[in-house]
Amino acid sequence: MRPAYLAGRSVLSLPRPRLLTQRGGTYLRFYRDLSPVDFSTASRKATTIPGLSPAHVAFGDAIRAIRKEQGISQEAFALECGLDRSYFGAVERGERNVSLTNIIRIAEALQARPAGLFARAEQVGRLRAS
Repeated sequence: MRPAYLAGRSVLSLPRPRLLTQRGGTYLRFYRDLSPVDFSTASRKATTIPGLSPAHVAFGDAIRAIRKEQGISQEAFALECGLDRSYFGAVERGERNVSLTNIIRIAEALQARPAGLFARAEQVGRLRAS
């Protein structure tokens, strides 16, 4: 059955993907899809990715607050921790699930105990909830 957007139109028939073999491996060859595309959504402003959970967001906010109190830029801090700048930014926004190893790295770079980070995150979480 033809999709509604093709009703009454003549459509070029494209060959189906076919198998190609090349020195012991099997590959699929795909052809470009010529179906109509709606680009009206591309002009809209990109939305932010929500945090994984309120706890992740509170933990990221706590790290950000301590880092800013110390007057360190995000990029310099990520370099000091040995983490990628974009990964660290995602941690601060609560978009990443941080491993224990990275929590310890962050705590050492902040010259704080990991328990202190969690206590601060708990305070921030309570402030957000109220």
